[in-house]
Amino acid sequence: MKKLSVLGLAAAASLSVLAIASEASASTTLTLNSSSMDTNYTVNLTIPANGAFPAQNVTAYSNGVLFDTSDGLLYGFCFDVYHDMYLGTLNLSTYTSNESDGGGLAPNSPQTLTSGQTQAITNLVDTGWLMFQGEAPGGFYAAANADTEMRLAAIQAAIWYTENNSYLDPNQFSGQFKTYFDDYTGLNGGSYTPLNTAQDKVFTISNGANQSFAIGWPIAAPEPATWALMLTGFFGMGALLRRQRKAVLAA
Repeated sequence: MKKLSVLGLAAAASLSVLAIASEASASTTLTLNSSSMDTNYTVNLTIPANGAFPAQNVTAYSNGVLFDTSDGLLYGFCFDVYHDMYLGTLNLSTYTSNESDGGGLAPNSPQTLTSGQTQAITNLVDTGWLMFQGEAPGGFYAAANADTEMRLAAIQAAIWYTENNSYLDPNQFSGQFKTYFDDYTGLNGGSYTPLNTAQDKVFTISNGANQSFAIGWPIAAPEPATWALMLTGFFGMGALLRRQRKAVLAA
């Protein structure tokens, strides 16, 4: 796992072409136009050796990722810790999607998930996806969304912990972030009520040998106008971020 650069963060775009439903259209390949995430929170991960992958210690951004793709806007979380994460160059990075095959979590080898882990991560991903939909205009950058972004960051950390509790030490967290993390993992008496229902599901997008992401896909679709309102501030701020910048990205 390397600390790789992120090329082409979210650019300004016409809202008329960004109105989407909650389901991605049936597709097996996606072209990435842009991507972005809140980078206020980091997590120290200890990844044990597995097959050809050596043990590594990394510091990664913790939060969901918004993808603007040829199949519309997608939002999801990293759940594949044994591969480099590289969101790619604008208009050049191609992802495969299992959405048309019924969806579900499909991590790259050698990572595997039990049925219990799959259900827990599905609940976390869809809960985070619904939280993201409910954010105020301005997206990642709006002060009104600071608490939600902290919750989303705690969800990402909880997903890694759910995969393998040796990946991260919960004692690295403190304050309100620790409270949210404990809720999403069930540590120290924490508990939460998932926002999703039994009908909600996820699917996976993967960039070859790079990272796989679990994408939220609730059945109940938001109105296109709701998406447009939410994203107005996001893409306005995103226009300022088109310069290439190096970042430690989620796992």
